Amino acid sequence: MDISKLNLPCSPYTNSTGFTPLMYKIINNTTLLETDLINIDEKNIVLIDDVLYTGRTTRAALDALMSFGRPAQIQLAVLVDRGHRELPIKPDYVGKNIPTSIGEEVQVKMKEIDDEDCVLLVESPVLEGDW
Repeated sequence: MDISKLNLPCSPYTNSTGFTPLMYKIINNTTLLETDLINIDEKNIVLIDDVLYTGRTTRAALDALMSFGRPAQIQLAVLVDRGHRELPIKPDYVGKNIPTSIGEEVQVKMKEIDDEDCVLLVESPVLEGDW
C-alpha cells in the first residue's frame, strides 16, 4: 500500500484572506504548479486535524483538496471534537469528544513540536470588544 502525505495549508481558502485559491497552490511555503503535486484523483483521502470546532477550517481544507483533483473518498479524522459546529461537518474518526463552552479553547501539544504530548482545556483570552 502506497501512502502519501500532503501538508494542506487552508488559509488561502478561507474568507479572511484576499488570495484567489485557484491561482496557485502553496505547500510548505513553496509555490508549486498543479503538475508538481501528488495525484489525488480516485484516491481515498483521510483529512486529519487536531481540533474540530466550527467546521470552517475543515471546509477550507475540503475546498483546497478539491482544487487538486477529484478523490474517490474523503474521510475526516480529528484528535479532539469540541462541538459548536457552524457547518454540517461530522468526523468519521474522533480521538476524544470534549464538550466546551464558547469561552474555552482546546490546545493540543505534540512531543515532536512542543516537547510533550497533552491536550489542555484553557480559558480563551478575552479580546477587546468581547463581552
